[in-house]
Amino acid sequence: MLQIDALCNEYYSTLLLGETAEASDDVVPGEDAELITFADKYMETASAHTAIYTKADDKPLSVNVMDKVKSVPLTYHCVDGAPVKTFTLWFDGVSSFAHGLQLYDDYEKLTIPLCDGMMLELEGVPSDYPRYYIQRLNYSPEGDDDTPTDLSADEAAVTIAAYAQPNGTTHVAASTMLNAVRAYSTTGQLILELQNIAHTTTQFVLPQGAYLLHISTTAGDAVVRKIVVR
Repeated sequence: MLQIDALCNEYYSTLLLGETAEASDDVVPGEDAELITFADKYMETASAHTAIYTKADDKPLSVNVMDKVKSVPLTYHCVDGAPVKTFTLWFDGVSSFAHGLQLYDDYEKLTIPLCDGMMLELEGVPSDYPRYYIQRLNYSPEGDDDTPTDLSADEAAVTIAAYAQPNGTTHVAASTMLNAVRAYSTTGQLILELQNIAHTTTQFVLPQGAYLLHISTTAGDAVVRKIVVR
């Protein structure tokens, strides 16, 4: 079971996303739980002033158990319509999914492989707008639904992604162990170098500007990713 804890506008909320062969992708009472967003006379504020959720059958869910997690929209509810500039997510339970999981940003066309303990600060979106998605690792809309999900490391394509938060913290994540990261300015100056990382994720802080990240893994894969710290 994937647990996503969220902090937005000083309000905390939690989303649970599960996968089991016996589950339905439709909303089933006792299997899924709808997000409660109402306020009544016994409550000073709404029970979910600002909350993270997914959707099924056009209903917002705080617990969503599915047959297969393929590409699930991830969004927020704001009772009073307050704008959301940024929100922070913490991920736990990714390792319980044999195929792995990723976060897809449809605005930036950016894919971020997820791992347990990962924290991401994301830009806000209008309520109910599907900018972000939780997807199985290496998901493709044209892919075969019956593709095996327990691929070995040699069989699965290596995914490497980089993401800069609004505060300058930059995350680099891969579906295999990272070896080194070098950050260059657009003029070719080496700004930062990390070696012998030996983890699937790493993070560091960069000042405002545009950078080229040269990223390599212990498996010998190497890519260049451009990021912009605003």
